[in-house]
Amino acid sequence: MKILEKIRAERAAWNEAYLAASEEERERMLEEKARKREEEEKLRQQRIYDDRKTRFFEKCDKEIACAKSLKKAIKIALDVTKSFDGKVLNNRLTKAIQDKLGKYISAVLNISYDYNTKNNVGKMTIREGNFYGCYDSEDFKIVLSPLEDGNRVMWKETEESLSIQLDRRIKEMQEAKKSYDKVYRKAKAIEKAIEEYSNVNFYVRDFFKTENVIGKTYYL
Repeated sequence: MKILEKIRAERAAWNEAYLAASEEERERMLEEKARKREEEEKLRQQRIYDDRKTRFFEKCDKEIACAKSLKKAIKIALDVTKSFDGKVLNNRLTKAIQDKLGKYISAVLNISYDYNTKNNVGKMTIREGNFYGCYDSEDFKIVLSPLEDGNRVMWKETEESLSIQLDRRIKEMQEAKKSYDKVYRKAKAIEKAIEEYSNVNFYVRDFFKTENVIGKTYYL
């Protein structure tokens, strides 16, 4: 409330000084007021930019931390799976992995029939829950011997079929931070182009809209 009172008092004082000033002084006061308003707007926009960038970097850092944590968990799960080479796949493996992972990360095993290989296949999902304040998961396929052989873990084939995407995800988040300013400038260029486009003939613009002349807007 005191801030509003201060603003009102400053405005009243300025208006009083303006009314008492000469024409030349009034012109100077208006120019100074416009310059001050422009500087304040620049500062406001900079604060918005800094805040938004900080929040994006925090989001990236959080996802990177999650992915790195999950990467360690996956390695533990794979090491345990390797020790089950030749053994029948069941939740004994799940429990062994869970014992190694602790309470913040869970292991869930699903065994289903794969029509391509005409055999059962295991899928081990490693899921983070509320670790670093986020939820994430990664899974890997466990290749099994034929059903008549008991669906035993085949580690060599499992290792050869691994496709873990965590390193790629970490790299993409790191690159996102590096490219933030460049992408921001492109976004502002688009904003300027949209503003300019809004001032063209409405009927032409409306026709282009119905004709889908401007494509790829799903990128925005």
